[in-house]
Amino acid sequence: MRPRGIEDMKDACRGKKEDEGGALRRVATALGKYSYPLFSLLCLLWLLARSGRKPSRLRYPCQQAAMAHSWWLLALGGAWCAASCRQALKGRARAIPALLLLFLAVLPLSLGGQAPAEAVASLPDLAAARARAASLLPATWQASDPSTAHDIFVVNHVPRPVPGSPYHAGVDALVRFMGEGGLFLYRSDRYGDGAGPGGLIARDDVVLIKVNAAFDQRGMTNTDVVKGLIAAVLRHPDGFTGEVVVVENCEGGPDYTQVRNNAEDTRQSFQAVVDSFGDPSRVSSSSWWSFTDNLVGEFDAGDFRQGYVNLGNNVSYPKFITGRGTCVSLRRGIWTGSGYDKGRMKLINVPVLKSHNATGVTACLKNFMGVPSIHMTTNVHHDLIFNGFMGRMMNEVIYPCLNILDAIWVSPSHPAGPEGPYSKAVRTDILLAGTDPVALDWYAAKHVLLPVSGYGRHDPDTPFGENTSPYHDGTRNTGYPYNALRIMLESTARVLASGGKDVTLDPARMTVHLRDMRRLADWTGGHCVLGAQEARSDWYFAEGTTREGFEEWLCLQNPQGETVAADLTFYGSQGEVTPHRLYLPPRSRTTVNVNHLLGPGRDLSVHVRTSLPTVVERPMYFLYRGSWTGGHCVLGAQEARSDWYFAEGTTREGFEEWLCLQNPQGETVAADLTFYGSQGEVTPHRLYLPPRSRTTVNVNHLLGPGRDLSVHVRTSLPTVVERPMYFRLPR
Repeated sequence: MRPRGIEDMKDACRGKKEDEGGALRRVATALGKYSYPLFSLLCLLWLLARSGRKPSRLRYPCQQAAMAHSWWLLALGGAWCAASCRQALKGRARAIPALLLLFLAVLPLSLGGQAPAEAVASLPDLAAARARAASLLPATWQASDPSTAHDIFVVNHVPRPVPGSPYHAGVDALVRFMGEGGLFLYRSDRYGDGAGPGGLIARDDVVLIKVNAAFDQRGMTNTDVVKGLIAAVLRHPDGFTGEVVVVENCEGGPDYTQVRNNAEDTRQSFQAVVDSFGDPSRVSSSSWWSFTDNLVGEFDAGDFRQGYVNLGNNVSYPKFITGRGTCVSLRRGIWTGSGYDKGRMKLINVPVLKSHNATGVTACLKNFMGVPSIHMTTNVHHDLIFNGFMGRMMNEVIYPCLNILDAIWVSPSHPAGPEGPYSKAVRTDILLAGTDPVALDWYAAKHVLLPVSGYGRHDPDTPFGENTSPYHDGTRNTGYPYNALRIMLESTARVLASGGKDVTLDPARMTVHLRDMRRLADWTGGHCVLGAQEARSDWYFAEGTTREGFEEWLCLQNPQGETVAADLTFYGSQGEVTPHRLYLPPRSRTTVNVNHLLGPGRDLSVHVRTSLPTVVERPMYFLYRGSWTGGHCVLGAQEARSDWYFAEGTTREGFEEWLCLQNPQGETVAADLTFYGSQGEVTPHRLYLPPRSRTTVNVNHLLGPGRDLSVHVRTSLPTVVERPMYFRLPR
């Protein structure tokens, strides 16, 4: 028989274990009972904090998910309020509780759109999207009528910025590329890189850079791009004396001081960019969100408060004061003290390309949502998509002089957009620019975002327009039609056209220019010429062009011991004659940049006549068709002649042969071209050269591909003929 003390100890241990087990069960029961209410409460708190004063965000997928778990708390609160009201009113308003409960029952649907059925969780597969982005080659084409083309400039393979440098190679390349196509960033009397008469930015302008700062990470405009653009504006060739102001109504959040930014150094916020230039009188920022609720009058009415002027119909605009103290009304211009100067105020629209759950895509048009006060709007996304709201903003307030679309990183995920977390971003290293925001949005969605995402809502030409839940492809419905992007582009284009803006959705009216920065970095090639036997007073050059991708130069050697006058007479393809005189110092070499002298987009011949004998050469360097690099250099012809022979020539694959014919005569000249083939075939062709002109013949187009040729050119009066050839041979 065991001692009783041992049995008592065992009973005590059993009792202790039972107590511990019971405690654990009670804890588990409590967790099971209260964990979901706690989770729902956290969802509600997050919903209020995230959406806050911006109810439009209640349509975003993350907010809808939080609402799905917290709506019952709202209903419970509503029931309590109804009971309190009924007690207070003592039955005199018997319908109040029922109406409140009915309102709360439909609240989630009215705010969040249609409740989704079984749907694909998220698109695209990011590994596949990144693989597609790595091989992406944006499409290019020419408008059917080049004289009325809406130009889109695309720079791809943009290199990463140099740490610590304010400059951005992609922005600088884009500025130069636009200038080659006749769209000058800088207004100047002198031609230069990105500069010329009729340019966008004068030296004393107030330049507003409208960024996207409503989200962090890759959902905001790249701050490296913004920094490079500011540096480019400050580098105005005439000396910049104006101001640059970063502007945005971020509709909530930390404005320009995000912690997680879209940049190589993710700590670099917009404010850090502004501060890096060190002079708020030259570069500053204006947070339109900081006074979004301030309803104010105009400066000429004596109201100098910062705030918003409300025009009605959802249209409002900010008036603010820059870091220099300049008073700016976005609609009317710079306040001078007695009136407004709108001519000196320029707005450059700099959005980021990304998916958007409502509109399909965020780009130039959607970025303008950061101009009005969201608190002075109603049903804003419906107005944006169906009624052309951004068109009204651009017509009634300000039309951007330039749009630069940041696609260094894109956020292609549906339904995550317009947020752009690092984890869902895809690097494409592309920048795009144009003056037509509608055409640029169409192109960027169709030929950049869609190829990366593969998602039909990013296609501006999608044939699907349903608003079912889910959409036809199984993706989550977010409350708007599948083709919301197309609807928005069309409605905005109609409104802009009614305001006199020339915009288009027709690709046949667009010309897309592409510059591959991998090849831009180093133009390769070489040339070799025999020296001139003697100095002469006349030099003729039939070839010459300042087209996109070409640089034409003239090098003039004066071996004399005195100054020599040089008269350059340029002959254009339309018969236009442009004279230019310069003076060559004694025993000197003088260089003329023809692109800067005459501007872009011209095909030219030139006759150089000097007051004493000189020597003249014409080097040319090119990036042909965006990828063929090289150069050539020739001495000018001594005189015009009636016969010119060329033994080499081919139209084989990878070769392009041209003939350039300069007619320095004052009358039309007949030119007979006789081509000799490798099989003894002879092909004649006659053309007529207008007086004082340069005529170009594309031999590939004239005779067809795959032929080896020589040619004899005989003209009825003396002319000058050259034969340029461009080629790309496989290694």
